Amino acid sequence: MTTYSGYTSATAKSLLLDAGAFFKNFGVGVDTFASAVTAGKLLGATAGGGTFSAVPTIRKIEVDGVKGAAKGLESIDEWVVTITSNIKEIKKETLQTALASGTIDTSTDANYDIITANNYIALTDYIDNITWIGKLSGTNDPVVIQIYNALATGGIALTVADKAEAALPVTFTGHYDDAALDTPPFKIYYPKAIVNSAVVDSATFSKASPTDRVFTITTSGSAVCGGVRLGTASLVSSQFTLGSGAVTIEKEYLGTLTNGAQVFTLLMDKGNDITAPTITVGA
Repeated sequence: MTTYSGYTSATAKSLLLDAGAFFKNFGVGVDTFASAVTAGKLLGATAGGGTFSAVPTIRKIEVDGVKGAAKGLESIDEWVVTITSNIKEIKKETLQTALASGTIDTSTDANYDIITANNYIALTDYIDNITWIGKLSGTNDPVVIQIYNALATGGIALTVADKAEAALPVTFTGHYDDAALDTPPFKIYYPKAIVNSAVVDSATFSKASPTDRVFTITTSGSAVCGGVRLGTASLVSSQFTLGSGAVTIEKEYLGTLTNGAQVFTLLMDKGNDITAPTITVGA
């Protein structure tokens, strides 16, 4: 019996994996994941991940004689753009952000920082962007989703219980900018398909006549190799050399390997990691 499915060889390269992480004021092309964490832009650890939603309100234009939806007779009245992060790590800054107009008083009380809210929204309460960063299978580059001029619009609803930790769902709504009224306040950065591959100068290695083995890398983008792995073990710097578009596996290291097929993985900074051509080690 014929099976019909949308599953193809490309499916495994197009899956969004795991919960990712949420940041405040992340600069695409400026920040990296690590630098944004160091800079304190991370909203905090989450439980249950979160959601992104960009929903248009579409109005059907009714015309006499047209008995249903008709191509071209629809208009977008508004976009509702939100990101919700289920934050497990309840910091004072998180509570302040969740209150939209929150402030932190650090001087009045010797023992406590006091978090309060205001009865108005100031322009300074809007956050330049709230950003979700997540992993896309088949590439080392993340998917990045940003909403702009974000404001926490759901307030605070903390649920606490025995044998459990509180989680704070914070919903941020994106807002139009007066200089970009034709652009809904979100962007999705989807990694370009960078394909990396490699060839080896020789598929065999002789311990009796040892020579280095060189993998030459071809990439459709500007990917660079940053490390090498054999199985689950990462090679140390003395065991290989990184060059421009090439990786050399040192003969001294190859001579220590068990005879037989050895498959190295070249760890790339963009696109796919490379399962390198097999090198067969012999006496």
